[in-house]
Amino acid sequence: MAAIRYPMWPPANVEAVCGVLASTDQPGLTGSEIDKLLAMLGIEDINPTANKRDRLWVALMTKQQANQASNCIIRFITEAMAPGRYVQNSARFDALKDALNEPLALMALCVDEKGRLARAAGASTLDEVAKLAGRLRTELNRRASTRRS
Repeated sequence: MAAIRYPMWPPANVEAVCGVLASTDQPGLTGSEIDKLLAMLGIEDINPTANKRDRLWVALMTKQQANQASNCIIRFITEAMAPGRYVQNSARFDALKDALNEPLALMALCVDEKGRLARAAGASTLDEVAKLAGRLRTELNRRASTRRS
């Protein structure tokens, strides 16, 4: 029985997810957490001297392109969001889940309470993302950047 091969994700969506996972501020993953996850999943760290966000993006995009499937990205998110990693800091789990659900909404996905990707209502605009994510931060950030433009 062949494993399911999930469709490739657009580079911009992968970049947005990597931006959340590799954020330098909490709840982003540390460099050593990213290193462990990449090694554990057999994903080569193509550019280990780059910043966390770029390292993760290049590693995941390279693996996705080689496999012609987004399975590696889904596995990375699932491992990164394993609830056992956050037993001592459940607030970090919740913050990271909420932050990931914003870019994932563009693909009609979300991280559920078990740390797994699940189908969700989709969004195609930033207004819809803000509404679906139910996060005031998203809307305030969008409005602030609009005012600066």
